[in-house]
Amino acid sequence: VQEQHKEAEVNDAETASDTGNSDYVIPDSSTRYLTNTDLTGLSEWQMRIARNEIYARHGRIFKSDDLADYYTPSVSADQFDNSYLNAIEIENLKLITAYEKAHNLNQ
Repeated sequence: VQEQHKEAEVNDAETASDTGNSDYVIPDSSTRYLTNTDLTGLSEWQMRIARNEIYARHGRIFKSDDLADYYTPSVSADQFDNSYLNAIEIENLKLITAYEKAHNLNQ
């Protein structure tokens, strides 16, 4: 388990440069489970970036211009497979999406 965690940290460091933007809203969202406290106080834009940076770490190309300009991706949205995501990322996406819905953000 520790080896997997270290490997995830190394992969995150490597993919930070792949996204073209190393300014993550939540830099460790691929290695730890988030809570509502992590999301409290984020602007609507920051919330959107926090959700999409999980995908961007894996090179997903975004269809919306603002996200496409923010990241330098390599995998089209149509070809992106959620199997690229680890269990922590999947749970964090669920939490962020639920938080956005509950607070009427990015609808």
